[in-house]
Order: sequence, then structure tokens, then C-alpha cells
Amino acid sequence: MSEADRFTSEEWRTLQLAPWWAFMAGTKADMRVDVQKAAQKVDAFLKEVREAALYKERLVREVLTSIGFNPKGWVAAYEADSRSILEGLTQVRTILDAKADSTEAVLFKGELMTFVDKGARASGPIRKDEESAALAVALLLGFNPKAYARSGVAKRHRRPEMRQLLSAVGRYFR
Repeated sequence: MSEADRFTSEEWRTLQLAPWWAFMAGTKADMRVDVQKAAQKVDAFLKEVREAALYKERLVREVLTSIGFNPKGWVAAYEADSRSILEGLTQVRTILDAKADSTEAVLFKGELMTFVDKGARASGPIRKDEESAALAVALLLGFNPKAYARSGVAKRHRRPEMRQLLSAVGRYFR
């Protein structure tokens, strides 16, 4: 059975848009994003999506794989979607909390935080306003950095700089 079978088509579409909403939340915190750098980051974002098969978490892998087959069509779908980042990520939380088991939900939300990290780094090292955007996303998603750390994913994360963002968000959850 495919992971998509557990969700309605609208729920699946919402999950497909989630990485982009997370990426944009990190990018929009920084109004100084250089257009050329942002375009490079979007390319890096799409490369990450195309490498979905590398993800061990099945729900994340299937969502990203479904996006990766048609990234241009997916970006057009994002642009046509009327939901704000706030609305979209709130719906993602509702869907995950209702239909994913607790481990899947923690891992999916954690991977969304990596997309926040990618967006925040669009203009260089993470600053305080970008940490604040990451915290806002974490709160919207109901992301629990301690549960994510216990999952072992944070320790073996491919991007060491992600630990900085998780640490910054984690300070608010003590």
C-alpha cells in the first residue's frame, strides 16, 4: 500500500506543498535575499526533492518522490494554491496529527524543519529573525525537537548546520 492511500487527494496535495511552505518561511524571514542566490537555493531545493529516494522515512520519501517526478508542475501548483504559509503549515499539522503515527509525524515535521533551514540560509548564516521564523514554523507544526533528537535522525543528519537550527529552536522548548 502506498502512503498516499492513507490520505485524501487534498490532504496528499497539502503534504506535497509542505516542504515548499517550510522553505519559503525560512526565506521570507530574510528580506535581503539576493535573487540570484535565491534562485540557486531553489535549484538546491529541487535537487533535494529529486533525491527523495535517499530518505529512510517512508512518508517523507513518498511525498518527496511524488513531487520529484514533476517539479515544475509542482511549483506551478504551489503558485496556484491560495493558502498562506500559516494556513498551509497549520493544515499539515492537523493532517499529520490525525493520520500519521507519532514517529512518522515527528520525522516528517523534522524534515520540514530542514527545508526551513535551507530557506533561512538563502543569504548566508542564520540570523535571529530567521531563528524566529524557524521557531514560528516549529510551533505551527507542533514540532518537538526533543522527540526528533531521540529519533536518532538529528544525530545522523546529513547537514551538520541543521543542528544549529534545532538547537536554536530547542532553547524555547526547555
